[in-house]
Amino acid sequence: MFGKKAETEVVEEVEHELRFKEWFNLKGIREEIKKVHWLTKKELFNNSVVVLVFTFVMGLFFFGGDAVIAFILKALGMD
Repeated sequence: MFGKKAETEVVEEVEHELRFKEWFNLKGIREEIKKVHWLTKKELFNNSVVVLVFTFVMGLFFFGGDAVIAFILKALGMD
């Protein structure tokens, strides 16, 4: 009974290791890279513009919020 459990665990561990090695060989890596959706130059440009605009807008938002809070604290004499 004890031996069978240990044997099953060893078999599962070996199978896991084989799957791991199989996935990380060069052939497996090449197959996975072929499945990746690579962006076109136009998609990359559009996504970059969206990120830059969003970053700028959020920067303005936080700057404005900080300025309002600073103004309120200064008006209350708590600077």
